[in-house]
Amino acid sequence: MARTKAIFEWIYHLEGLPQDYQIAFDAVSDEGIEHTTLESRRRREMKGFEKLIATARTIHTLRDFHQWLFSNHGAYAMSTPVVQASGKALETY
Repeated sequence: MARTKAIFEWIYHLEGLPQDYQIAFDAVSDEGIEHTTLESRRRREMKGFEKLIATARTIHTLRDFHQWLFSNHGAYAMSTPVVQASGKALETY
């Protein structure tokens, strides 16, 4: 939830967007996920969170975000290979 919350709070507070809304976050339970699988997911999420924080420090406007998303983000940039979850972490998606 930490990474998801950070993503939405970063994007919805970029310069160029209206600021007249509230975002609510509801986490789901990890119940039923094997301990080693969950730990693998947590490590992957932490790496993503750290990368997000570094990226968010450099992007402050909607225009800059759009440029970054379609030229650098692994899931959306045409020239960047997609990095997919693997191993135990993949079982949690």
